[in-house]
Amino acid sequence: MDPSTGYGMCWLCKGPEFPGAAVKVIPVPESAGTNGKKGGIMMKRKFLTGAALFTCCACTVSLLLAIAVTPAQAVPVVVQNRNPADLSVVGLIGPGTPTSGTSTLNDITSAAGIEYNNLGFRTGIPTGESDPDNWLYALQLTAAGNSGIIGIDPATGNVSVVDSIVADLPNRRIASGDVGGAGDNTMYLADDEGISSDQKELFIVDLSSVINGGSTELTATKKTITGGTGTVFDYAWYDGYLWGGDQDQGQLARLDPTSGNRTDFNVTGLPSGVAFGAAWYNTDEGGDSVYLYRNSPDSNGDSIFRIDDLSGTPTIGATWAPPSATALVYNDGTYVPREVELVPIPAAAWLFGSGLIALVAIRRRTRKD
Repeated sequence: MDPSTGYGMCWLCKGPEFPGAAVKVIPVPESAGTNGKKGGIMMKRKFLTGAALFTCCACTVSLLLAIAVTPAQAVPVVVQNRNPADLSVVGLIGPGTPTSGTSTLNDITSAAGIEYNNLGFRTGIPTGESDPDNWLYALQLTAAGNSGIIGIDPATGNVSVVDSIVADLPNRRIASGDVGGAGDNTMYLADDEGISSDQKELFIVDLSSVINGGSTELTATKKTITGGTGTVFDYAWYDGYLWGGDQDQGQLARLDPTSGNRTDFNVTGLPSGVAFGAAWYNTDEGGDSVYLYRNSPDSNGDSIFRIDDLSGTPTIGATWAPPSATALVYNDGTYVPREVELVPIPAAAWLFGSGLIALVAIRRRTRKD
């Protein structure tokens, strides 16, 4: 998102027959502060909650015949130009051909009033419980470091402090992370900026004792990250690895949380020079792919990249333009399954059929380079 202007868009359905309708964005005055990394200015921005009912000429007759519609399942996305952050939704449409897709942005909660990073969605079952947690977890950031792990209730958007001082977790602004895959209770926090050796570290936090964002004492286990030299600003968990975009070489980074080893892959067409602020794996879509969100469009106007064939030779399978002309300058991301109960969206926010091909949670994080 451009720090000086913001744009919000309504929901989009799959295919060109469902054009989207724009939602007006209201800028909020800037507030002074630093980002704790490069002394950047902290900003506030808030978007109007908005959604649209999509129709087209080809669907008119069917609509008159009262074809059933399915309520859209929102996926929380934290959109921030610094602090505070809003949970919002990113929707992707298009036939899946590179340079042909577009994306939308729809705010679903009010500002949290705090800054946080390394957003992850947890599906693991807490100790002593019988049902999955299904909460969002993140690292709360301060100007100089962090103030521990927080939980975010996707049904309300409310934030709770899980542990303000995590044992053995250094008090610095850790760049990227995620929560493990299906049934996992593990949070990964990766300091993988390639700035100095002491910041090439992976911290692993067991969330098993956390129940719905409740307060408990946590401990981090540290691993040294080896291999890879470029900066990664967000990772997504998939197939036993953490995957992210290296902004310096324009490569796909794969981090093994067991060994701490990072392997980089050359991906033809993946741009360099700007941070990939959000990464996610689409659990509803499945497949051997991850998504990377670049904080500013490349020369083709693309900002969202789907990287396919991760078990073979990774390639760009599809791209999308950002939801605004300059994308989201500060963001982070994780995917939330569609069946999870989330912050209610107005009744007008309905989709026809299975039109949404991808929803992703993206939130607070990186700087624009």
